Amino acid sequence: MEVLARTITFNGHAAKLALSNDITARKMAEDRVHEQATLLNLAHDAIFAQDLEGRIKFWNKGAETLYGWSSADAVDKTTAELFPTGKPGPLEAARRELLSKGEWNGELNRQTRDGRKVIIESRWTLLRDEQGHPQSILVIEADITEKKNWRPSSSALKEWKASARWRRAWRMISTIFWLPSSFLQEPCVGT
Repeated sequence: MEVLARTITFNGHAAKLALSNDITARKMAEDRVHEQATLLNLAHDAIFAQDLEGRIKFWNKGAETLYGWSSADAVDKTTAELFPTGKPGPLEAARRELLSKGEWNGELNRQTRDGRKVIIESRWTLLRDEQGHPQSILVIEADITEKKNWRPSSSALKEWKASARWRRAWRMISTIFWLPSSFLQEPCVGT
């Protein structure tokens, strides 16, 4: 319960005016939002919400870890400020698909706060209000740089080649042992 009280003048006399408001539903909704934000902060993926102009409204711990900007640094900045691309074409196409289909999935090249280049698997979901109008965008991103750039090390490659040679040798040896015994006898010399 929330109570507001003020002194007012009523018919020339000072009086107390008290208004009470049941805020149970509002408190429950606030608690639920806080609980959901706490859960989102446990995720390893970068998760953020932005308005339709690209201004960030929520930035989780995963986003802080991946990109290097704290929530305080990122919130109220636009994604264009944090991730300047120089070529908006691909992002505009993604945005058009998001607005028409309600979601977009794809890969993006981003730069972190410290200048590292990363390849990102990005999933955008359009969030709508009760009337069905676009309201905001939920973005979930994962760093796939290592997966995309993976090349076997020279030692791993040597191990693989060695094991392939070993498999071929084993096949040859096993073939010899499965040959009929008469085939393995010494040839007759001088008849």
